[in-house]
Amino acid sequence: MRSALCGRWYLSAPLPAKLGGHFILAGFEFDEKHELVVYNLDLEQIHQAMEQKTLQGTAVQTVEGDGVLIDSPMEQVFAYLDDPANADVFVQAVRYRRAGK
Repeated sequence: MRSALCGRWYLSAPLPAKLGGHFILAGFEFDEKHELVVYNLDLEQIHQAMEQKTLQGTAVQTVEGDGVLIDSPMEQVFAYLDDPANADVFVQAVRYRRAGK
């Protein structure tokens, strides 16, 4: 699904059972230099959204560390992520550049 913000897209991928067996949600975009930029969600801000009742969910522990299981309907999650006021919920995780020829 594409975000209303810039050229950011969302991706969702299933997690193995040892990581809870749910799904991970991340963002990605191609910047002006044609680099692929992948974003994680800032857990602190997701916790704040849960405290403010903007999103519903529970904190979880996995073998990889802290996580959050969001129970809100996807429409509500995407509305939160698409809101320009929440643009800083995305934290750059990795940037890929094309190797030189």
